[in-house]
This record gives sequence, C-alpha cells and structure tokens, in this order.
Amino acid sequence: MGSSALMFQRVPQIPKLHGTPLAAVHVENSRVVVELDDENERRFRLVFSPYQALRVTTADCFSVPRGQRLEPWWVVQVLESSFLSELRATLKRVDTTATFMSQAKHFLIPAQDEYIEVVAWNVSIEASS
Repeated sequence: MGSSALMFQRVPQIPKLHGTPLAAVHVENSRVVVELDDENERRFRLVFSPYQALRVTTADCFSVPRGQRLEPWWVVQVLESSFLSELRATLKRVDTTATFMSQAKHFLIPAQDEYIEVVAWNVSIEASS
C-alpha cells in the first residue's frame, strides 16, 4: 500500500462523537448495535447490518499506519482494509461460491479508550431509547 493512498473516509451521516462517547456494544441477531454519545451528549445507536465481523481493541494496542491520520470523534470507513481482505480470503477458502463479502465495508469507531471495528454491509442511525 502506498503512503499516498487514502485509508479513512468519514461516514457523513453519523454525527461527531463526544470526547468521551461511553460506547456500549451489543450483538443482536445479524446486527451489531453500538450506543454512543454525540458531541452534545445525546445518546444514539449505530446499527450495522448484516454484519460479518466485530473487533474491539484497547487504545494501547491500536496503531494507525505510518503516514495516516485518524480524525478523533468521527466514525470512518477504512478504505484499504487488511481486516476486510483477510475475511474475504478466508471466505473464499471456505466457500468458493459465496459473494456476500463483496458488499461488506469496514467501519471504525474511535471510542476514547478503545477502537470498535465492524465489518458489515450497512450502517444506520437510530435514536437511543
């Protein structure tokens, strides 16, 4: 991967996160639901569906590639994702006829002390109940 490649693209419909978003993650059926606070401390839910993978990493163990910058407080899509490539390669070995990973996207949520990564087809926003 060249250093001039764009790694992260902000997901425009998702509001800016609070400095301490206090994330909660739930897996429900074929959905990953992440509850967060926006910059005005309003609670909302991101619903990723259908999902293929979920990974949560502490900030101490998460590294942004050299030459890349991750904007704090914004949910992004990872454009050149080794995580997504690995999942696609595994699927190809397991089921050579499956094509559903072609629709998958890699989303990254910087949630203060942890980074939440979801591979899913879509993300939508809901008001938190």
